[in-house]
Amino acid sequence: QKHKIKTSIIALLILFSIAIPMQVVTGDEEQNFEDNRLFISWELTEQFNYQQAEKIIDKMEDYLYSHQEEFLIESVYSYYATHSLQTTLLLKEGDLPITIKELKELIRKDMPNFVRATPRFGFDQGNGGGVQINLTGLSTDVLIELKNRLIPIISHIDGFTDVMSDIRGEKQELQVRVDRTAAFRHNLSSSDVAKAVALALRGQNLRTFRHGNTGEVDIMLNYDLKVKKSIAELNKLPITEHDGKIITLANVATLKLMPRLSEIRRYNRQTAITIKANLNDLTIEQAKEKLEATLSVINLPDGYNYSLDGSFTRQDETEDVMGQNMLLAVCMIYIVMAALFESLLLPTAVITSLLFSFVGVFWAFLLTGTSMSVMGMIGMLILMGIVVNNGIVLVDRINQLIADNMAVTDAVMAACKDRVRPILMTVSTTVLGLIPLALGGTQLGGDGPTYAPMAIAIIGGLIFSTVTSLYLVPLAYVLLLRLKAYSANLVNNSKVIVSKIINA
Repeated sequence: QKHKIKTSIIALLILFSIAIPMQVVTGDEEQNFEDNRLFISWELTEQFNYQQAEKIIDKMEDYLYSHQEEFLIESVYSYYATHSLQTTLLLKEGDLPITIKELKELIRKDMPNFVRATPRFGFDQGNGGGVQINLTGLSTDVLIELKNRLIPIISHIDGFTDVMSDIRGEKQELQVRVDRTAAFRHNLSSSDVAKAVALALRGQNLRTFRHGNTGEVDIMLNYDLKVKKSIAELNKLPITEHDGKIITLANVATLKLMPRLSEIRRYNRQTAITIKANLNDLTIEQAKEKLEATLSVINLPDGYNYSLDGSFTRQDETEDVMGQNMLLAVCMIYIVMAALFESLLLPTAVITSLLFSFVGVFWAFLLTGTSMSVMGMIGMLILMGIVVNNGIVLVDRINQLIADNMAVTDAVMAACKDRVRPILMTVSTTVLGLIPLALGGTQLGGDGPTYAPMAIAIIGGLIFSTVTSLYLVPLAYVLLLRLKAYSANLVNNSKVIVSKIINA
């Protein structure tokens, strides 16, 4: 009552102090929780048949099963096609004696080498795990060049591991480029050259041959098989005769082997190639900062861009959803308190405790080195329902004392004395009950994200808001009552002035 201005200044300073931990506390998508399952995706250098794929998978599974107890493996499942390989490791149930990171390093240590494929950890093709960088543009060839440039650069960023692209098994294609000028000199068109090449490589179905009553026999015109298997022989393919000379394919066209993708992917209706990576001791926010700092100094050709996807996008979506939920929770809490106090102004005094509880959450995350994750946001949502209880109890007691004709100042002082012990007891039991959860490694569903960030958020916000609300909620209550009285006086004075003007 005697130091309202000083207390208000201190309250604002405390509220603005949230900027300090907000700059240090980073966001994380809880991607490092241990779900007793590991995925191995294979980066393929070329496509191959099922027998070759089976040999690669068998070699890897033999290695894994030979160290089954050491690698804590329950079973291994693999599937493969000519363009993709995928291996899933199901780990033993229960708490693992080592972390997933340590287990990955243990498996990598003596992993066999493969010529046509490179195993990488961490990409579950079902949910698009890891972080992703989408390269978009017009030409697939240019995107492949950009991919080949960026993968070594991203691999050298501290904290990025298992960097690979989504291109699976590049094929080789033979491109025939017709020299139109040379073809014109020999009275040929590009269509004539194309028909001759198609005949040499595909053959041509002729009319069937009927012999007596034995039925029909299919007849096909084909060149020698060596034309299909040798570029040198294909170059000798006769196209036409001109001025007594045989014009071959080499006289009117050039042949060149070029890489070809097994599939063309698109992102936002543009041709795209995706680069994926795992994170090692990095949060999503830290990874985003490092990645953007690295990519910002790389000049991309006009019309080519990159965008961040995967865990980056999921984190942004999660933050948007949780922000909407918190806003909805505040509105619902306000409506309930407005009905309880029969006032639209007084619930604001209780809402102030919510603001200071968020300050406590971020300071608690800073002091404990915890990242802001989904579970931390859920903890803040739960905290909102707990914190307002103390403010409601305090403000309700003040209203009761004022209704008994006690002065506002005396009512505030008496209410704080009457409710300080119940509030402290309630907060103490809640905090003590959450300490084991904050210190332990209990996970959601046994294999999901840990509960610790949620417990730390509730403990930090509850302790901080309790200490501040015993001073700041009564201050806000008094200031709001004064604002209400001032507004009422202003309205009454306006009515008096208007009535005088009308009577005059």
